[in-house]
Amino acid sequence: MRSLIRGEYDLFACAHQGDVLVSGHKGTNFLGWHRVYLAMYEEALRRIDPTVALPYWDYTLDLELEDPTKSVVWSPCFMGNGNSEVNTGPFAGWKSRLGILTRQIGRLGYLISKYNISKILSNCWTENVTFPFGEPSSQIENHHNRVHNWVGGDMNRLETAAFDPVFFLHHAYIDYIWQLFRCRQKHVCCIDPSTDYPCTPNNKYHAANRTMDRFPMFRNIDGYASYWEDHWYKYEPPPTCTYEQDCGSPWLVCQGGVCIPKTAEECHINVTRAYTKAKAITRSGNISLEAKASNPDTALNTPTQNSFFINGEADMKLWVFVPIQIIYMKKPTAESFPVYRVYNGQPDLRRDFYDYAELRKLIFHGYPKENSNCQMNASGSGQILLESNGINYFGRYIEYAITDSRLLFGSSMVYIGVKNPEFGNTEAIISAHDRCGRMCQPQCLDRGSNLAKYRPCSGAIRISSASPKMYGNTLDEAILDVWHWWSRDRRNFTNKFELVMVCNNDGEWPWK
Repeated sequence: MRSLIRGEYDLFACAHQGDVLVSGHKGTNFLGWHRVYLAMYEEALRRIDPTVALPYWDYTLDLELEDPTKSVVWSPCFMGNGNSEVNTGPFAGWKSRLGILTRQIGRLGYLISKYNISKILSNCWTENVTFPFGEPSSQIENHHNRVHNWVGGDMNRLETAAFDPVFFLHHAYIDYIWQLFRCRQKHVCCIDPSTDYPCTPNNKYHAANRTMDRFPMFRNIDGYASYWEDHWYKYEPPPTCTYEQDCGSPWLVCQGGVCIPKTAEECHINVTRAYTKAKAITRSGNISLEAKASNPDTALNTPTQNSFFINGEADMKLWVFVPIQIIYMKKPTAESFPVYRVYNGQPDLRRDFYDYAELRKLIFHGYPKENSNCQMNASGSGQILLESNGINYFGRYIEYAITDSRLLFGSSMVYIGVKNPEFGNTEAIISAHDRCGRMCQPQCLDRGSNLAKYRPCSGAIRISSASPKMYGNTLDEAILDVWHWWSRDRRNFTNKFELVMVCNNDGEWPWK
């Protein structure tokens, strides 16, 4: 793949931009266009090495780990680190349109599970698994989007996603899922998948006979042809445990009859051993292996690297920062902590120190559903993830607030980036959710009240450069607008945040 880095790889990455963002997404052409795209990419690789076959990334294996972000996939042995700029592995220092390739694994979205796949494969017709016809839980493209969100960084933006080589491994697995569905159509549902292309009267870009963008030798429906699986490529089945408890790879182990990937830390150990061995047999010093510290960073203990990309340009001067207060409430079924109350010198092991049984009798806020990947940090620390998306500009900013999951109630503060209104009024929508995928309710300041009163709102904000300003031109300025550190009374001087996010875990849909 490095042979493509001088230009050909970038040509493929750039093909996933412009009109393709419309004609190759959010519709029935999504599956066919990306199948042709993968085939052309693999063919380019095979012109360099005829033995190359494009692998797929089976994330259902990673989900067998307690923390999928610790999979060996995100190590120098495979795709490199998954936090911030990619500086390890074969793609260290790779460039995207925005600079150095970045990732932020595990902060947003989710990895596709075996259950998700079973929902897809319970259908027969293509319209059941494509946008806009199918149920969201059965739409292949919908689940595909969440993996882009999960990898984060450049993968989280359509126009830069293909600059990360993980893109092609991800889409190879999406194509594999589609192929499983096509086999079901043919052998179970008695449907010809090559002709089962849903009619799209309200979307000309996804019309069956429209010329395929980037590949004018094909029509959109040609991506559905049986030719590709009959003559172009075949898929290897996912790894399974053999009778000898072997998964066929040194990076997979059998546990409970299931293949589970080794962790990134095990890659670091192997690299360290190889480095030590190499030093023992050579004095040249030209060793390319790099030993990293153990315990690689995961989603909870690494900061978010934003691209500061806005309307095609990456520059912090185009951004300002808005302070937002987070109010959160502990869920009633939260796990306990091994910290106990002590009476007369004896610990009461029946209740932990942070159990609010008496107060909980007065407050009932439902039992909300959770994401199957929802996990509590053993220390009690948690995250509320916030995101701003431009309404009248193209840009996204992601940040998170640290919460104390031990306490029944708590608050935190975060500074979220939006477009600088000096270049025209800013319109953006702010949203937030916890690590379990539960949405927080936005509440906007009621400017008609003398007191700091809030009312439920959509989270949409409009900011101008007129006084009083709702923002700081820099993060430092935004912080000092809230904390008057130069005064003797060093406390929070802001009691009127423009926007408050209430994360009370009551399971209610926040927008009514």
